[in-house]
Amino acid sequence: MNGLIKLSALALAGIGGVAIAQPERIPALHGGKAETPDARTEVRAVYGGTCLAMAGLLVVRPSSAGTIGSLMAGTAAGRAASIAQEGQASDLTRGVLAAEAAVAAALILGRGQIAAGHAASAISSKAGDAASAVQTAVTR
Repeated sequence: MNGLIKLSALALAGIGGVAIAQPERIPALHGGKAETPDARTEVRAVYGGTCLAMAGLLVVRPSSAGTIGSLMAGTAAGRAASIAQEGQASDLTRGVLAAEAAVAAALILGRGQIAAGHAASAISSKAGDAASAVQTAVTR
């Protein structure tokens, strides 16, 4: 797993872990509250479960980084649309938007690095096969 994907997985795991362990902290960041068991369950499910699932998938299948990066880009786009609709945003909300966009970009770039590495390996393998065929033909 490359560094971009690893860092993204750690960030997602951190958010998910906090949401599971202390769900009231997530809405409190934005001035909200999770006062009821149902509200805390919702935070645990959506922020905790989703972030932990994405982090786990990145660890088990790093090639999923492009898909998860697209999901993060969608989250950032939704936040940007909300900021535009509301006509204002706190520094925290703008910071979260920047972080979501950065994680999305890191995952998409990280996936591109994986793809480039696979392509280079395939080319190297084919070149080795061709060299071996030429060697065999020359020695006959």
